[in-house]
This record gives sequence, C-alpha cells and structure tokens, in this order.
Amino acid sequence: MAKRKKKPRYFPRDVVDQADLVLNSWKKHRNEVDVNGLSIQELETELCDVKKLDNKMFRLQREIKEMRKESLLVKRELYEKLQKVRNSARAAFGLNDVRLTQFGLKPGVKRGRPSKTKTGKQLPLELEE
Repeated sequence: MAKRKKKPRYFPRDVVDQADLVLNSWKKHRNEVDVNGLSIQELETELCDVKKLDNKMFRLQREIKEMRKESLLVKRELYEKLQKVRNSARAAFGLNDVRLTQFGLKPGVKRGRPSKTKTGKQLPLELEE
C-alpha cells in the first residue's frame, strides 16, 4: 500500500490574500520560478473557485441573518396571539378549571407578578438639633 502525501490540517485565515500575492509575484517572475506539477492557470482557477465559494457563503450568511430576523418577528406575533387565546380561556373557565391544561396552562396559578409584601408605613426620620 502506497503512503499518502500528508495535507496540512490547518491553514491561515488570510490564505486567499496570500494566494493573490503569490500568484501576482509568480506571474511577474514566471521565467525564473519553476514549480513541478503546478501551473499558473491551475492556481488561478483554484483561487477563482475559492473566491466564488467565499462570496456565496457571505451571501448565504446574510440571507440567514435576514431570515432569523423575519422568523423572530413572526414568532413574536404568534406568541402574542397564543397569549390572547390563553387569557380568554382563563377568563372563560376561571383560574382553577382543569380544562386550562388543554391550553398549556396550570390550573390554580395566578397571573401576573407576585404581590409585594407590605412592611407598614415608613415615616421619615426627623433630624434633631
């Protein structure tokens, strides 16, 4: 079994910029630099493919971002409508009715914020002279 040539696992983030630089330099010095098994056209083609993929990814990421915003708005509207239905069910059946469970509510649970505990009236402190 022949050994495979190891390919690098990691590469720099600016690999496209580096490829542009190397390709332009290679074009200038094509008579002086000879690379076995690789031509300028191959490198140009591969670089063009990578740039196309990067552009496509950028467009798709932008579309995903817009779709998330739209989805959040639609979900918020849906939730508001669900709350209206649930509030109507509470009003129709009362807070302790078992049928509230069919609407995803727990019977006997009060709505709203918990009441504050009253500590009594606090009188302002008067300064003595």
